[in-house]
Amino acid sequence: IVAHHPPVPRSLLRTLSPVGYPVLAAPAGLPALEVATSQSMPIDLLLTDAELSGMTGPTLAERLRAVLPRLPILFMSGASNVNGTAQILDGAPPYRFVAKPFTTEELTGAVRSAIGSLAN
Repeated sequence: IVAHHPPVPRSLLRTLSPVGYPVLAAPAGLPALEVATSQSMPIDLLLTDAELSGMTGPTLAERLRAVLPRLPILFMSGASNVNGTAQILDGAPPYRFVAKPFTTEELTGAVRSAIGSLAN
């Protein structure tokens, strides 16, 4: 699931789908919760911006983890927000983070690593 402001989900869809990661996109936190909880297929990862409309990324992560306790979480945020994001995530369960702008290789590597953490 990708939760972020449009048009970012479309660009992430174009980046992740060709390398084998199907994407369910949502424009904000509440729609992401609805998408995740209405799926019959398993959700392998939440990729979300740290700041969303209506709720923060960490709040979305907490609410999804209440339903999917082993769900890997990967946060993304713009380089100008890295310090603010670190404060938002301070004390939160161990989440992974990728700073924007990122390359296709950086993003796919971060996604692969986050999903691989589920096996650990």
